[in-house]
Amino acid sequence: MKKLDDELELLMGERIGKVLDECGSRRRRSERTEEVILSQFEESDREKVDRLLEELISSNYEDCRLSYCAGLEDGIRLARKILSV
Repeated sequence: MKKLDDELELLMGERIGKVLDECGSRRRRSERTEEVILSQFEESDREKVDRLLEELISSNYEDCRLSYCAGLEDGIRLARKILSV
């Protein structure tokens, strides 16, 4: 069961990555803005901000994963309703 969970997690991560890659221009613009802002910090402060950003990214990934799972569950429910008619 653990192996299946790991494979599903990997599959979801790949799909979320593909969806986010479609927003590439937005991501590149955001990365440039981030770099400009971060360059204004002292090195010690920059490390703290980097850690904060890593936490935010991790949290946002979890939100994306949960949203993806909820959407998948909704799709399955809808398919069951359609097929039961």
